Amino acid sequence: MADLESNSTPLEYLEGYSDLAAFKASDTQFSVWRRFDRLGAQNLLYYEAEVQHLEFELEKLDEDDKNIIRTGSESEKIGTDARARCWEVLVIQVDRGDEKAIERLDLIMRLRVAMKEYEKALLRRNRISSFGKPDHNSFLAFSKWFRTRVPLRDTGFHLLDDEDDLCCADAGEAPDRLSSLIQRHLGYYVRQNKQIPQSWGEGQLYYYPTERIAWIVAILSVLISTILLIVAIVVLYFVKPMGTRLGIVAAFTVMFTAFIGLLTNARRAEIFGSTAAYAAVLVVFVSVSN
Repeated sequence: MADLESNSTPLEYLEGYSDLAAFKASDTQFSVWRRFDRLGAQNLLYYEAEVQHLEFELEKLDEDDKNIIRTGSESEKIGTDARARCWEVLVIQVDRGDEKAIERLDLIMRLRVAMKEYEKALLRRNRISSFGKPDHNSFLAFSKWFRTRVPLRDTGFHLLDDEDDLCCADAGEAPDRLSSLIQRHLGYYVRQNKQIPQSWGEGQLYYYPTERIAWIVAILSVLISTILLIVAIVVLYFVKPMGTRLGIVAAFTVMFTAFIGLLTNARRAEIFGSTAAYAAVLVVFVSVSN
């Protein structure tokens, strides 16, 4: 994640696409691109329509050949049936100049090309659609630089207008809430400065190193989990009524589950497993101390 801060260097880039490219390359979180969802869908529709048209033509040829087999002369029936069953016969008939065979082979070749392009476009579109959205804080920094610096003119100026149509090619896994909180409130203290051109503004880019944030999150997670367990055990030690003890177990279990579920990216099965283990420790303590 990146933001803006002071200090700069004399390094400069050509204003325009070169300047914008350098800014995008300065942080993987700035690898923000248009997905062109509507255009992508329209392009796929054209591919689909082309293949569908060829499908219709092939079905029409099949119907014509079926009619020939039913009503044609004996030689026409034999030739039509043979090329419908054998690829080599179809090729031989094409070499001999048979118009029906030439028409069918030409359609097959066109269909092969169209299907290949359609499938490639569909797979590429699916891959692009799987790209995650830009990190919110990084996008705000990028958008602020873009609107202030104005590297592109005319239609290029509206590049970031539709935020829902943007993706980040290097987004990676979405940060959990605990990581986001640390970035928002403690990011300044764990920042990593990077030199940038003076023309990029009064601020200098600084980064929230992923490894450093992950290390802090790991420590906090261990501390909070340990504190929740130790405090629960201490409270249970001094409380004797069984009904109250069970209420305390339930309350601390809810707090532990809320911490796991709301502040981390733990999956449902992981939340269930962690909660069960936490509750089991408290229940065992209650039964033993009782």
